[in-house]
Amino acid sequence: EGPLIAFSAGGMLWAYYLGVIAFLRDHFDLQASGARVSGISCGVSAAFVILLDLTIEQGFEIGLQWQKVFDQRPLRFWFMSTSNILNTILKKMKKFGVDDEVLMAKYQKYSGSNTATFGVSALRLPSFRRGLWTFRDHTFHLCLSNFASVKQMIYAGTCSMRILPFFRTFGWYCGYYVLDGAFTSSYSIPDIYRNHDLHKLDGKDKVLRISVMQHKNIPVDIGPQTNFKFSDWIICGGLDVNLERFNKGYCDAAKSGNVLICTRKGLKWNCNDIEFDAIDSSEQSQSEWDAHIASKVKYWSTSITQYLTACHE
Repeated sequence: EGPLIAFSAGGMLWAYYLGVIAFLRDHFDLQASGARVSGISCGVSAAFVILLDLTIEQGFEIGLQWQKVFDQRPLRFWFMSTSNILNTILKKMKKFGVDDEVLMAKYQKYSGSNTATFGVSALRLPSFRRGLWTFRDHTFHLCLSNFASVKQMIYAGTCSMRILPFFRTFGWYCGYYVLDGAFTSSYSIPDIYRNHDLHKLDGKDKVLRISVMQHKNIPVDIGPQTNFKFSDWIICGGLDVNLERFNKGYCDAAKSGNVLICTRKGLKWNCNDIEFDAIDSSEQSQSEWDAHIASKVKYWSTSITQYLTACHE
């Protein structure tokens, strides 16, 4: 199996994940690496972008649409309906030319129908014969995959985001009521990658764990050194704010130690601008690498801004 690129939950910090994705695409060949993706909550949107080969600019268009949805509702981000979110994203997919045939083609391009996995927290109905019902004892992490249509995939993605009262209702999938996957796991990791321990980190581990926060109990391969403020988690913000988050994600992924982790996990280097062997700890190499990353970040900031400006004209 190729490596698993696993995105954790992230509130409204989707732009950070887009920055990481942009870096990975600029420097690695995800298809040749046989990469798979997984996501929980906000991380699902990152998995969408990789699986469907959406551009970074299209990812920004979808992400900023969240704020537009909030602005159109009297209750803002409280008690959102599933149909509203589902139809909003489906309209964007239609605009981008993504349909069921495209989804099947992406499965074939990457690693089959298990290429993408979304994590949810499934609820077992209480058995009153066994005494008091507790949330911890009657929930488990469930990995969703093998999506037969774009609509099913997006609905599964909304199930991974179900936190009440942001959504009005629980999700329903595979015969279970389901909630946000972050309630039961930091990452959604299929059994084939677990190595008998969800968070076991050893030489055989092929899971690239990407998160928007650092915590002593959460293993992270790519993430920020300084955690975001709580307000960043719940406020989508406009273009300028999200470009800052994007740039931070790109630069965090570009740290030389993280590059080595990516290759050790199984990602194949593919960058014509700089040789992999040129990345080392020497002062000259670090200076060249920093200049290279700065030029990439500038390019993406300009490209994203121009794209969104054209969308509004």
